[in-house]
Amino acid sequence: MLSNCANPECSSKFRYLHEGKLFFLPVGDAGRDAEQTMEAFWVCNECCKVYIVSVLDGRVRVNPVKRTPVLPAWHEPQSLTA
Repeated sequence: MLSNCANPECSSKFRYLHEGKLFFLPVGDAGRDAEQTMEAFWVCNECCKVYIVSVLDGRVRVNPVKRTPVLPAWHEPQSLTA
């Protein structure tokens, strides 16, 4: 059951679905005949700006969001040679 932010360094309590983000991830053994269940993880409003929840090697992790700059459509790379 959801009760706190998935970020272990945050103490925010889960209260409303419209606050923060929910992540539904497969947990459990990913073996051939094993069943995986989906589990919900919540990240508060502040933490969801910089973190996402993911599964890596069977472990749930809170990772920084990788942001890529968005350039306007008219932007073209400029040559550094003169």
